[in-house]
Amino acid sequence: MPSFCSTQRAKMSVWQKLNTKGTEAKALARCGHSALLHNNQMVVFGGEDSADRLLADVQVLDLDKLTWTRMDCKGASAGSSTPGAGTPCARSGHSAVVYKGAMFIFGGSGAGGKVLADLYSLDLSNGTWTLLAPSGKAPAARSKHVAIVAGSSMIVHGGWNPDSGAAFKELAIYSFESNEWKAVSVSGAVERIWHSAVWRGKSSGSDELDGLYVVAGQLQELKLFDYFRVAGEDEQIFLHNELFHVT
Repeated sequence: MPSFCSTQRAKMSVWQKLNTKGTEAKALARCGHSALLHNNQMVVFGGEDSADRLLADVQVLDLDKLTWTRMDCKGASAGSSTPGAGTPCARSGHSAVVYKGAMFIFGGSGAGGKVLADLYSLDLSNGTWTLLAPSGKAPAARSKHVAIVAGSSMIVHGGWNPDSGAAFKELAIYSFESNEWKAVSVSGAVERIWHSAVWRGKSSGSDELDGLYVVAGQLQELKLFDYFRVAGEDEQIFLHNELFHVT
């Protein structure tokens, strides 16, 4: 049974539906998952299927051959609390980034709607999961947040915890090299969920500062269309802050 995904040709601005093969479409149908690019492959993890069942599989699309395969992952039994062991439980609303050949997933919502604060890495060369135990102050459990890679760090922003009813606006920065969390308080922005963010590094010959750009999202029942940039050495300077409420 063929499955489909779409791509956009930048010059023509035309969407194209792609016929893919491999894993059946019913096994790929999902929402609340993550997807990232690694070695010309799209790596998809987790989410929930059309029957609202949470998923913990890793599906890989070869972008040259347009073929899906399920990665055979290994690790100790799910739910292990031992650092360096275990596989992540099924979840949705998590974040995923790639750094030096490994996928890092953080948080999300697990069984019974329980929000998570665990951090796992997956070696994409051999399918080995590792449960990490970073030092420092870990961010609170959350889902529907964003995470991006900036240099040798992962920046986590936003999300919410339905148990406490709290939404978040601070930054949590994880160092891949030192395996350490750092919390950064911020001002001038609104807490949010379901938003997007990108990191823009310095360009050669440019005076532009490095910056985390955040756009849109949701605050309670209010849909947002705002954008702002976090920049500066203290990581607390907000620029380009414009706010539009979409009702």
